[in-house]
Amino acid sequence: MLGRVNQQGSYHRKWTLAGAALAFLQVRDAHGLDAAAKGRVADWLRAVALVVKPPYDREPRPAKMSIAANNHAYWAGLAVGAAAIAANDRGLFTWSIERLRVGLRQVTPEGALPLELARGRLALHYHLFALEPLAVLEIIARANGTDLTAADNAALRRLVAFTFRALDDPSEIARLARAEQQDDWLKGRSPLTGARAAEIWLGRHPDATVDAKVSPFRPFRLRWLGGDVSLLFGP
Repeated sequence: MLGRVNQQGSYHRKWTLAGAALAFLQVRDAHGLDAAAKGRVADWLRAVALVVKPPYDREPRPAKMSIAANNHAYWAGLAVGAAAIAANDRGLFTWSIERLRVGLRQVTPEGALPLELARGRLALHYHLFALEPLAVLEIIARANGTDLTAADNAALRRLVAFTFRALDDPSEIARLARAEQQDDWLKGRSPLTGARAAEIWLGRHPDATVDAKVSPFRPFRLRWLGGDVSLLFGP
């Protein structure tokens, strides 16, 4: 995790850090844990965060596909942010929330993320994937004393509404992405099987209509979000 990796390895290091840090935050206050051991874990998470961070320090160029501006930046923000909370590092935490804002500043009036629309037939898949870290970052921002601006909140709500509409009817996202939506990873299953972002959003913003649609697909799980998403973030 602290060694040299290729580009794909760096992606997995980032995702793994996000899951490990979020899982640690769930158990760190459990009774009977050794304080020195917890300190070593927090220090290690911070060390990994410092390795994850540099590729995303570049100036975001939203008009061009770039890991400093697309979903990778938001996942880096979540990974570094969760590690920052574990290590009580306000500087890293502030950096992580800026990755949230990098994403929200790109949301179009329709509610789309242009760099994820550029995925063509996988635009819905990548909107759901991008929304996962953004939704969790919004939660940890508020939990740690950072309120979003009115514009940020409006952008997040547009993104959520657009993505949830696409789960019901992909025609709008297909038109904007200029490609019929076809996610081969689903292997014929409903896109709702990957609606972890909806579960996270419902945890803070109850909606009976959306809840009824995602309920048959619970529990949602993803190790990069700390494990059982329905348990950790759901209603």
